[in-house]
Amino acid sequence: MEPTLIFGQDLLFWIAILLTMVFFIDLATCWWYNALNWGPFRKFRDKLVKYHKYTRISLILLMVIHIVFHVLFQVYGITF
Repeated sequence: MEPTLIFGQDLLFWIAILLTMVFFIDLATCWWYNALNWGPFRKFRDKLVKYHKYTRISLILLMVIHIVFHVLFQVYGITF
C-alpha cells in the first residue's frame, strides 16, 4: 500500500508554505526597511513598506487557521 497524505494534512502543508512566504514578506516590509536602503533595493523600499499592514493581518489570520486545522486534524481526528 502506497503512503498517501490525507487532504487535511496536505492542506496543513500548504498553509505552512503560505505562512513561511508571508512571514518573509512581512520581514521585508518591516524589520528590513533600513536594510533595503542601499543599491538596487532602494527603489523598492517604499513600495514594500506600504503592504506591511496587510502582511501582518494575513500572517495573523494564517496562523489562526493553521492552529485551528491542527486541532481539528490531530486532536479530534477530523479528515476531509
